[in-house]
Amino acid sequence: MYIKELEERTKNAAQSESERNQTLIREAAELRGAALKVRSQILKISVALNCIGAEVGRILNVQGAEELEPDEEMDEYEGSDSGE
Repeated sequence: MYIKELEERTKNAAQSESERNQTLIREAAELRGAALKVRSQILKISVALNCIGAEVGRILNVQGAEELEPDEEMDEYEGSDSGE
């Protein structure tokens, strides 16, 4: 890892400032694209988890789970752990 970092620094030092700027602009564009792709995947996963949660709630006939107070949610959570 250290050798690769030194090689990259040497390569960057040999480039002119405009070449480095072009390289950084290109890398930034690639990172933006990757970030957008990851964001899209996270949103898809979030939607899928919400659907799963809704379906589990429907199956268990749990209604108004979103309306529980934080203390009630914690009591329910702690109650389920005590049985293990």
